[in-house]
Amino acid sequence: PPHHPRRAKGIDCDMPPKPAARAATGLAGGGGKGKPAPKKKEAKVEGEDDEEAEEDQVDVEAERVAALEQCKARGLFQKRIDERVNQETKHTPLMIQALGGHTEKLLLLITAGADVMLADENLDTALHLAASCHSLECCEALLKKGGEELLKKQNMSGYTCLHSAVEARPKDSEDGLCKAADKPIKEVIDLFLKMGGEEFFDVQNKFGDTCLHTSAQKAKYDVVYHLLSHGGAPAVGPKNFVDSTCIHYAVGRGDEALAELLIKACGTDILKVKKNGGLTAMHACAAGGSHLIFEALIEQGGKDLAKDVTLRGDTPLHIAAQHGHTDVSSCILRAVGATGLTVKNKKGDTCVHIAASKGSCSLLTIYLEHASRESVRLGELTNADGFTPLHLAAQEGHVEACDILQGKGKGGETNTAMYQTLSKAQDSVLHMACYGPGDPTLAAGMVETQGVEFAMLKNRDGYTCLHYAALMNRLETAATMIDLCGAELLAAPNGYGDTCLHIAATKGHLEMAKLLCEKGGGTLA
Repeated sequence: PPHHPRRAKGIDCDMPPKPAARAATGLAGGGGKGKPAPKKKEAKVEGEDDEEAEEDQVDVEAERVAALEQCKARGLFQKRIDERVNQETKHTPLMIQALGGHTEKLLLLITAGADVMLADENLDTALHLAASCHSLECCEALLKKGGEELLKKQNMSGYTCLHSAVEARPKDSEDGLCKAADKPIKEVIDLFLKMGGEEFFDVQNKFGDTCLHTSAQKAKYDVVYHLLSHGGAPAVGPKNFVDSTCIHYAVGRGDEALAELLIKACGTDILKVKKNGGLTAMHACAAGGSHLIFEALIEQGGKDLAKDVTLRGDTPLHIAAQHGHTDVSSCILRAVGATGLTVKNKKGDTCVHIAASKGSCSLLTIYLEHASRESVRLGELTNADGFTPLHLAAQEGHVEACDILQGKGKGGETNTAMYQTLSKAQDSVLHMACYGPGDPTLAAGMVETQGVEFAMLKNRDGYTCLHYAALMNRLETAATMIDLCGAELLAAPNGYGDTCLHIAATKGHLEMAKLLCEKGGGTLA
């Protein structure tokens, strides 16, 4: 044929080739024995590489066909190798084996031609699923086929395979539960970082979380330690899309060991990094409630950290009050002193206002103890509306909190001076007690202590406490106030000339109107 290699060398292919000349033996006259001449290395015939490649291709195809038959025989798929077996998750047979950590079946499917680049409903590839259950062998097999392109694929949430590995949520596969926690993760991390390099640390999901953020959120000390040993310390400091660093998550969860590890890796400056709203690690710790971590952070970064304020003006003491954490509050007060009780946020609220509005009696007791040592007068603290802590406790109906703020229980004496403070709208504590949904005995106790004149006080708009009770439809409170104060309170008009019955009628409070008519007779109507 024209393409034959012998024709290419100029040999007449129509005639048999001439015998090659016999090599000299080195013997004179012939017949004697001697060393034969060394054989020359045969030159590679042109086109031989192509023939070998074709043979290899034939072998690979044969292997694929054989693997395909085995897959069919073992029931790994029904019609097509890349069919969507689960219509809800859009999992392929390869994904199912990856999720289950079945290396032998996964290799068989890959050999049979399964596409490793396909993704499911959440855009998870088989590599994401294998990583989520820490199957090292499955990950190696998938990466051998898919390479760096597969490694860098991100799912719908922006997770790389490394995110999936460190999050390590056990997932249900169609043929059983893959328990990620029971399998080694360090080797899987090593595999991904070896192929992805250091920049793999900085890859963020759609929330801005790196793999370190994810592992810190899940409080996985060993995983964080292993990532840091790979040189991931620079990734500790950066913030995600809600401006949180890893330290915010560690202290927020109360993980003292993890917080110490992160501070050691990144330095104490990380404690000053502010997330959205201006919250530092100290605020996160106050919200989390671990006084041990707070003490450790103070020891590491100094007492001034306990004075950090958010964009709303909240100190860690405000945050601790919002969450009702007594131990952390005590720790903060030891660091900043009782003057911390007087610090106001942008609304003018102190931590005492917050605790009073929530009825946190244990916190109020701690505050009063610290205040008494340093002669801080909590009853005179007012917020932007002029409300004292007692106003807010009364408005929310917290009887016990009101008793604590008034000093009841210590000799039975009541601090009546706290009743004299009026808000900017000239509301008394009794106004707020009648406005809120509290126990009517709270308002009754104030009248018994301060007298009927106290109940007759009007605010800036001329409202009495009974006007407020009618406005908010507080039936029991209204009945109590009328019984204690009589018809004079019932008939008192506000600044617009409205009696409490006018207000009840305007608001459509039928039962309140009936009560007022019964108490006041026909003259009121």
